[in-house]
This record gives sequence, structure tokens and C-alpha cells, in this order.
Amino acid sequence: MKIARGAGEKVDVVIEIFRPGTLEKEGLGFEELKKENPKVILARISGYGQTGPYAQRPGFAAVAEGVCDCDT
Repeated sequence: MKIARGAGEKVDVVIEIFRPGTLEKEGLGFEELKKENPKVILARISGYGQTGPYAQRPGFAAVAEGVCDCDT
């Protein structure tokens, strides 16, 4: 996470792939990033969403791939 500090003022978009709340625990949440760069966009991607009963569970690519039931 040390590498990420200070990057907020140099980037346009931050993509988070951690469990909800991880960036905030490290002092890198949206409010902190916005102080460095008011135009920053934060996209949060988690296995089970940001809220709800499974939000704190880790997600893995195999979970998302297993959900797809496509005939291609």
C-alpha cells in the first residue's frame, strides 16, 4: 500500500479489487483520494458487492466464471 500513497494526485481512475473497507483501513478511501485529486474516479469491484450478507467474503475469478451459464 505504500506505493499507492501519493498516486491519487497522478491518476484519473483508481480500481479497487479488495474486500469493502480495505482502502479505508489503509487511509486510501475515496475521501482521502479526493483530497489529493478532486476529479479522481474510484471504481470498486468485489466478489459479492459492497453491502449485504456476503460482502466481506473473498471473491475469486473461479466464482465469477462458475456463475456464467452461457451457450456460446
